[in-house]
Amino acid sequence: MFVHDHDASADFYGELLKMKVTVRTATAALLVSRNGFQVYLRAVGPKAAHPVGDVGAQYVIWTADGPDDFHRCERVLRARSDRVDTGKVRA
Repeated sequence: MFVHDHDASADFYGELLKMKVTVRTATAALLVSRNGFQVYLRAVGPKAAHPVGDVGAQYVIWTADGPDDFHRCERVLRARSDRVDTGKVRA
């Protein structure tokens, strides 16, 4: 994933997804989960463009380990942004 600041992004994704930084260079970081899932972050600088207008992922999907983990993720996101919304899906 291309990011402006790979240190800040590694901190964010590490906390949100419970991942550890296993490799860090001046321009990249590799985060790995306990089950082996990997996220590669590559710093492209603060003025880099993205085809849809911003640097970063356009869509990200992950699963929580259950309701408690879901609420933990929600708290992490809310602490960083006021643009977080949750709701219930009816089947």
